[in-house]
Amino acid sequence: MFQIGVPKGKTMLAGCVAFTVFNDDGERIAYYGINMKTGKPVFHKSFNPELYLYGYSFYLGHKDYHFVDEVYFTTDIFQCIKIYAEDEFAVCNFGLPYISNEQLAILNKLVYVNFKVPPELVRDFAIRLAEQKAGFHRFD
Repeated sequence: MFQIGVPKGKTMLAGCVAFTVFNDDGERIAYYGINMKTGKPVFHKSFNPELYLYGYSFYLGHKDYHFVDEVYFTTDIFQCIKIYAEDEFAVCNFGLPYISNEQLAILNKLVYVNFKVPPELVRDFAIRLAEQKAGFHRFD
């Protein structure tokens, strides 16, 4: 499922907690890192996080995903993993302070989405969802 680690040696992700990113088909497409000293994201310039939601491939890969009542959305990748550890489904936008049109399109495929985002993002996210006439969402 999750492939998370701390790379060793001379690599772009040295000093980072690294996460493997998968596409909807479960194929590895990129590595995404968070620098352990600064907390800043690190990823190759060919990877565009706006096009994906971390964790969505795990949701699609689950045998019962059609029956899932609610998926949590967060901007914190560590919170996303914590929610999965509690036997719930979660997706993350890689810490972006906004949600892209591509990410909104992915969320619109889900029946119920519970947003667990910082209070300062709630207004902007709610407006974007209303503009998209998205499905049922709630904010925690």
